[in-house]
Order: sequence, then C-alpha cells, then structure tokens
Amino acid sequence: MNDHSIGKTIATLRKANGWTQVELAQKLNVSDKAVSKWESEAGFPEISQLPILAKLFDVRIDYLMTGKDNAVPLDDMDSAKRMLYLIEKDDAENYIKYDYPSKTYFDDICDRNSAITSIIENKSKKIFNACVKNGIALRQPSINNQTLVDSIYGHIDSFIKMACESDCLEFLQAIDFLSFAVGNKTLQSLPIGFKHTHDPQTAYLVSPSVFEFIFTNPNVSDRIINYVSSYKAFQPNAIHYGQCVFNYGEISGTFYFFEQNIIEQLYKTKRFDMLSDYIQQIELDTLETIKKYEHEKNECPIYTLQGDYLIKRDALNSTSTVLGKLITIDKKTIALAISNLDDTWAKTFVHYNRKIIDMATNGIMRYENKIVFAPNDEELTLLFEEAKQQQRIKTIQENTSLSNKQRREKLFAENALSVSDVLLADDYDLFAKFPEEKLDAITITDIVDADCADVRFYIHAANINDNINDMNFALKTILEKHPDRYDIMNVLLSVGASVDNNLAFTNILKQNVAIHLNEKDTTSANIEIDNDISKKSLLNSLCEGKCEYVIVNLTIVLEKKLKSMLSEQNMDLIDMIDKVHSNGMISDFDCKMLHNLRKARNGIVHQSGRFYYTEPIIKSWIKIVYSL
Repeated sequence: MNDHSIGKTIATLRKANGWTQVELAQKLNVSDKAVSKWESEAGFPEISQLPILAKLFDVRIDYLMTGKDNAVPLDDMDSAKRMLYLIEKDDAENYIKYDYPSKTYFDDICDRNSAITSIIENKSKKIFNACVKNGIALRQPSINNQTLVDSIYGHIDSFIKMACESDCLEFLQAIDFLSFAVGNKTLQSLPIGFKHTHDPQTAYLVSPSVFEFIFTNPNVSDRIINYVSSYKAFQPNAIHYGQCVFNYGEISGTFYFFEQNIIEQLYKTKRFDMLSDYIQQIELDTLETIKKYEHEKNECPIYTLQGDYLIKRDALNSTSTVLGKLITIDKKTIALAISNLDDTWAKTFVHYNRKIIDMATNGIMRYENKIVFAPNDEELTLLFEEAKQQQRIKTIQENTSLSNKQRREKLFAENALSVSDVLLADDYDLFAKFPEEKLDAITITDIVDADCADVRFYIHAANINDNINDMNFALKTILEKHPDRYDIMNVLLSVGASVDNNLAFTNILKQNVAIHLNEKDTTSANIEIDNDISKKSLLNSLCEGKCEYVIVNLTIVLEKKLKSMLSEQNMDLIDMIDKVHSNGMISDFDCKMLHNLRKARNGIVHQSGRFYYTEPIIKSWIKIVYSL
C-alpha cells in the first residue's frame, strides 16, 4: 500500500527549508489556506504549479508526485555529465568520491565547458575548497619556471573572488596573494618567470574592484579579511641583489604593496580597531627605515623612494640597496576622511604624515618623487570648510522640494553656479548678480547659443560686444529661429546689426519691427537735474529703479570730468570721448561703454532713437565714469 501524498511531500520539503505555511504561500503567490489544504490532503496544487514547486524546492516533479527520486544513479551516469551534475549540486562528498578534484584543471578556465569554469559559474563553494585542498591541478605542466599564478593569471580575479566567497584561505596562500599589488593587468606585460621587484608593476595584480569586493561583500569571512589585512614587515633577507654579469645590480625578491589599499578599505568599511593596529605596524617599520638612513647617510649615496620602498643608490659601484619601507598615507584616503567630515581620522592620518616628514625632512624626503599630503592646522580647517560646502551643495542638488529657480539661487549663494548655467536656465535676474568681470566675458554668441529668451541678455551683450559680425549673426539667428521676437530684433537693430549686409532688407525689417512693437514718438522726458550728485546717490537711485534719472545725471558728471581732463569747454560729448580715447587716457572698451551711455542719454532726453540698457550695464557706466 502506498501511503505517499503530494501534501506530505510539500510539508516535508517546506519544513526542511525552514519556511512557515505563510512564507511558502507568499513565494507561490497563493493563500496560506491553500497550502494548509495541500498539506492536510484536503486539496491539491494546480498542475501548472507543480513545476514552480519543483524549482522552488530544487527537486524533480516526479519526486513531488511519488516521493521517490527517479534520477539516474550516479554510478550509471556518464562521467562528464556526473561531474557537471555534482558541480551544480555542489556535492563535494561525491565529487571527491569519484576523484574529480584531481581532474579539475585550474588552467582550463578559458574553456567554457570545463569543470573549473562550471564551478565558478555555479559558485560551488564546497567543491572549490575540495579541489584546492586536494592540490591545485594543472593540465599543462609548469615550464620555464612558470608559476601557478602564471598558468591562471588571465582569470586571476575570478579565482580570487571565488576563494574569498568560499572562505578558501588555502587558495590565497597558494598564490601568495599578499605579494600582489592592486592595479590594471591590461597595462602590464609580465614575462613567464618574471622577477618581482620594488616596482608594483612587476608584481601580480588584482583589480581595484576585486580588492574592494573582499572588504565590502558580506559573504567574505573575517578570517579572509584578517589575512588580507595582515601587515607584512620589510624582510631584508628576502631581497636578492644580482652579482653576475647578466644580472648585476638587479633587485628582486619578496615585496608587498597593499598598504595604501588596506588603509583605504579599512577606513571605508569602518574597521577602525584594525585600522589603528595597522597604522601602528606601518609606523614601526617606517621608523626602522629612517633609523637605517640616519646610520648610513654620511656615506653620501643617492636616495630615492619607489612606491613605498627607500632605495639607496651607490653611483660609484652602480649598485642599489633596499633600506626598507617608508610609508606615508595617501592623499586619497585623507581626502576621503575630510569629505566625510571625519575630524578624528583626518587628523590621525595627517598627524602620522607630519611625524614621518618631521623625522625625514632633512634627508630622505628631499629625494622623494611624490608629495606627502600633510596640511597644517590652518590648511586642514580650510579643507573641512570646503568639504562642508560640498555637502551643502549636494544637499541642495538632491532636494526635490526646491523649484529650479530656488535651487539655482542656493547654488549661487554657495558659489557653485557658473554663468553658463544661468544662461542655459534663461535666468537674467541671477545673471545680473555675478561679478562684473564675469558678465563682461559673456558675448552675444554665448547668448544666442544658449537660446536665451529674456531680452535683457541681448541688451547686455549689445552694450558689451562691439563685434558687428557677431551682432549680424545674432540677428539672423533670431530671425530664423524666433521670427516673432521683435523686441530682441529691435535691440540688435539699434546697435547697427543687419541681415547679410542687405541694407534694403534690413530697413524693411526695421519698419516691420516698429509696426509690431507699435512704437510712437513721445515727448522728451522731464528728468530732474542734480549738479552735485554723488556716486553713492546714483547707486541708491539705481536700486530704487530710477534708471533714466541715473543716466541723465551720470552723463552730466561725465561731461564735467572730460572737460576737466581736456581743459576744453566747448567740445561736444561725442568728440570729448573720442579725444580722451585717442590720447590713450581710456581703453577701447571704456570708450565704447561711454558712447553707449551717451546714446542712452540722447534716447531719453532728445528722443534720438531708443538705446537699450540694463541695471548691470548702468553700474558699469557708473564705475567707468567715476574712475576717470
């Protein structure tokens, strides 16, 4: 009698996975009552749900139906299929039983169908460990002093990640991972049997992303991190110096390069106790190197720092000696602490660097080929202020409750907005707040390229830019792209712009513009004259919006100043401006601006044709007049 039921099998598999009926129901997108009915044999799953259940429990459908696994016995399987099947199940016990570790060749990684490729793709951690502990097998025997790493170097990053995720410390030890450096292998050319030197580019390299993975991936165990973070002190007995004709002067041996990367990653991942211990260890090694230098410096050799190793060069004998490690903390890590506003660690790093510099300044550091980052207290304070500003800027940029205009204004207050940003935003009010030198650098071409819609941009450029070709280009562009912007065209026409130098067409355009703007003659403006007005009074009046009053009275001040400069009482203003210019008393730019002031005054007082201006332009006029 067969007492098997699907419900009992589902219940057994559910409990084996540690799921409640509610949790299983959520995974299957059914009600927990449905699961309860199945397990109590009061109902059955739909046929369409059987494949889903089988996949969820990692069993065959026939096992759900019969309670028996009708898979082909392992002994009856083809050897290659059995190997891949065991890899997929990560069944290390049977993998060892069939002696597959000895047939899992690590240098077959380039073969998509190989066992080692399948192990890595399936993340078969138990089997990976079994293969390493069995002894890493290679299909091709070592030749010409080829190392294990040479055989698998093209895929070394994949192996290192797999070893770390599998908690396989033995693999990292087998490849002597601590003697690697962090870098880009594609920029490296390593011959077989290379000689490991004090240059990191002669070491085997692990990519920056994989090195960071070791410290940031939650599946990597503490024992792997402790191993990778272990400090390797300088070992003078492990350094070899070539004495023969073919290798005389060559330095090779065991060198280590992870120090800066370890400090960075321990700080990033907030392993502060480990970081403190690590810095103490590098400090002891560095101070030992400085002592050696102090003992030997009277011999007058040449010292250089390569990486973090201090090299003593004897020019007389053409030999070099590695004195030891001389490690200072990279600017990158210190900058990270500052950007985090981490006062404690930023000062710890900087004070460490200062200590090393203070001890070595009179000797070693003058030969150094890199700058040690050790700002003084005042400089460090400024760096923190900059970091705080960057955080404020980031907050502003990420604040979704702000309107675009509010965001621009806040960024402007932080000096984090360029004039180009404001042009593209078509925000003249903010544009007018920039310093005069930045405003004067903007050309009519910049404004046209930004497709500004505010006519005040064009008025500003018309006063600043004296290149008629640029004005012609702007007029033609506006006519083509925005034929209804008669106000902008009127500004450009008022400063002499034309269309393709066609006078007849340009005159027709002027008439058209006048009609659309409905311009009418008006009586002369009645402006109060103040013969004793001051610069401060003019600026105050400008703030009150009394532009015409300011222009008329500023022109009177200009006339007085020019008459005094030229000792002339009967010259017209236009002639006086030209004369002081020809005498070299004012620049080309100032000459143009003073003529624009004159034209603006004439447009107000004499109705001799309107001339356009803006408040920033009037401020420029005031500045120029009172500088005379």
